[in-house]
Amino acid sequence: MQPLKHTASGLPSCTADVLRGLAGTPAPPDALPHPGADPWDSAACKDAKPGAAYGFFGGGAAGRAACKALDALCRMGSIDTMLATFIEPLQKLADPEGRIHCSLNFNTETGRLSSRKPNLQNQPALEKDQYKVPLFRPAGPETSH
Repeated sequence: MQPLKHTASGLPSCTADVLRGLAGTPAPPDALPHPGADPWDSAACKDAKPGAAYGFFGGGAAGRAACKALDALCRMGSIDTMLATFIEPLQKLADPEGRIHCSLNFNTETGRLSSRKPNLQNQPALEKDQYKVPLFRPAGPETSH
């Protein structure tokens, strides 16, 4: 298999975008022809886009298996990033009730609201949040401020 990309020193690259190129993209669940259909089967679902590994492993079941394995590796990397960047740091900041308190700043020059200590505006997009972290909950009735 020819490398899709090289590092500055000329070695084959294995960055997330290279692995994604090898894996391709499975069909989204709503595009599958029937429940239980293989999201990597491009013959059954036009939205399945197997990557370069599909052809290298001879297509068919072996090619789909390679794409699935590389996709799992890509997802594992994104889960690790989500945990290390967002979830674990926030867990350390939670009070005994599990709440995280931040400071809100109102910038009168621009009229924008900002958050700090921690910056709760720097959280993953909803479509990328695999854990559906409930960041904002209403304060309890005992809270008057």
